[in-house]
Amino acid sequence: MVDRAVSICDKEYFPQETEYIKNTLHENGYPINFVSSIIRDSLNQTRSNQATRESTQPLKITIPYVQGLGESIKELGLGLNFKVFFKSSPNLRSILRSDKSKAPKEEVPGVVYQIKCCCAASYIGETGNSLLHRFGEHMATVERYKTARIREEGGQPKRERPQRLDPKKAIEDTIKASVIIEHYSQCSNDLQPYILCRESLFSLRKIKEALFIKTNRRFNYDKGAEVSDVWSTVITKAACCNLHI
Repeated sequence: MVDRAVSICDKEYFPQETEYIKNTLHENGYPINFVSSIIRDSLNQTRSNQATRESTQPLKITIPYVQGLGESIKELGLGLNFKVFFKSSPNLRSILRSDKSKAPKEEVPGVVYQIKCCCAASYIGETGNSLLHRFGEHMATVERYKTARIREEGGQPKRERPQRLDPKKAIEDTIKASVIIEHYSQCSNDLQPYILCRESLFSLRKIKEALFIKTNRRFNYDKGAEVSDVWSTVITKAACCNLHI
C-alpha cells in the first residue's frame, strides 16, 4: 500500500495518504506502532532505491550543435559519465520569421503584420493583439472614412447611429490619424492582411517591424524602432525579411 502511494500520490497529499493507511490498518487490528514502523521502513527502502538509481544514471545535458566541438564534448562525456544531446541552433531567419504556426494565425497575439492593397502598395505594422483584432481596428477607421465621404457627397450611409461630426472634418481627422486611410482615400482598393512573424516581446517586435520596414517598399511614414546599420546590412544580405506575398 505504501509503495502504491509513493508511485501514484502527489507530494501535497502524501501525508494524508499515509495517515489513511495507518488508520485503516489500525482499525483492522494492527498495532499502531507496528504499522508506523512498517511504513517508515518501506519509505526508507523506497528513498534508498531512488538514490541508487539517480547515482547510477548518467547526467544528461542538451547543447546547441557546433561542428567539431560537439563531437569533442560528446566523447568527453563518455569518460565523465554524462550524456550529450544536441539541438539545432536558431539561425537568423528563424529568429526573425515564424511562418510555421499550428494555431489559427489570425488569432495569435503579438505579431508583425502587412496590410497589402491590390495596387501592390503595403503597410507594415506591429501589434500586441491578434491580426484579426488589429485589422478590425483598421477597417473600422476605413468605415468611418467611407461614411464621412458618403455624407459629404449628400448620400445617406447605412448605419444606425449617424455621425454628428462635420463630414469634411471627419474625413480630415481619419486621414491624419491613419496612413492607411490616406492611401485608401487615393486608391479605394481592397485591403488584405498578412502575418509576417510572431513575437510576444514588445521590444523585439518593434525591432522586427523596423527591419521589415527597412527592407521592403511600403507607405509607412514611421520607420519603426531605430536599428543599427550593421543589422540592416546583414538583413539585406540574408534576404530574410524580403516579402514575396
